[in-house]
Amino acid sequence: ASGAATLLAQRYQQITGTNAVPPPHWFRALFAQTATDMGRTGPDYLHGFGMLDLEAAVALFEADNNT
Repeated sequence: ASGAATLLAQRYQQITGTNAVPPPHWFRALFAQTATDMGRTGPDYLHGFGMLDLEAAVALFEADNNT
């Protein structure tokens, strides 16, 4: 997860043209929103929000910045 956050922060800097790093809650929201669900539907005690999907997180961020 930390490697994925680093790559996402790098993409954030490329798109925004700044050296700023987004706050931690920004990463959590993107990762939770784009996670691949595992086990029971929705977040659960065993799998949390599911498996991290970095490609989907980057796509969501890029789509939000193209509008």
